Amino acid sequence: GRGWVAGVSIAVSPGERVYVPLRHPESENLDPDRVTRWLRALVETAPAVAFSAPAHAALIRGTVQVSATASDSQGISRVEFFDGETLIDTATSAPYTVSWDTTGSPNGGRTLWARAYDLAGNVQEAWRSVNVDNAAPSVAITAPAGGAKIFLSTTIKATASDNNAVTQVVFYYGNTVIGTDTTPPYSVGWGTLFVPRGQHTLTAKAYDSAGNVTTSAGVVVTVQ
Repeated sequence: GRGWVAGVSIAVSPGERVYVPLRHPESENLDPDRVTRWLRALVETAPAVAFSAPAHAALIRGTVQVSATASDSQGISRVEFFDGETLIDTATSAPYTVSWDTTGSPNGGRTLWARAYDLAGNVQEAWRSVNVDNAAPSVAITAPAGGAKIFLSTTIKATASDNNAVTQVVFYYGNTVIGTDTTPPYSVGWGTLFVPRGQHTLTAKAYDSAGNVTTSAGVVVTVQ
């Protein structure tokens, strides 16, 4: 018969080779070197990889989902995710997503890496900068003083600070919200005309831009 009589063998991965037959000598032959170059370009092409979450420069805390997209003509074998040089976890199937407990990382700027491997062993990386903030704000009520007697109204004041930014301070008596202030100096007016007479505990709850929350020590006052 007129079967194929020649071909080239190309290594596509460790321990795996592909045999590509060439055309019958009675017809137009392909150049073996050209076929070799074409196939090697095919199997040696690095995969494509890109971050999809978290967003670039995002301010994050606690446990977050880290995800990436990856594609390759040979198929993706795995995507590894790193916090700097530290491996977070590995995803072996799409969607390529892992959970990252940021409490194990220092606060501040961090560089995330996604490293994609295709079935031929080619590797490609993508990076993304984020900011980790697991530090809670500090907050304290400065007025009125503990033991103060309140008649009709008073102004409640507090100080609050954070390594990034305080977004709001919410003031309470017991579990009841008195009011919210979003800019320093933090204060609210408290009208006590309809507040039950007797002792009440005032607190202030500070929120930062990452979502961390701190509640101040209570200040006990007496409404007359």
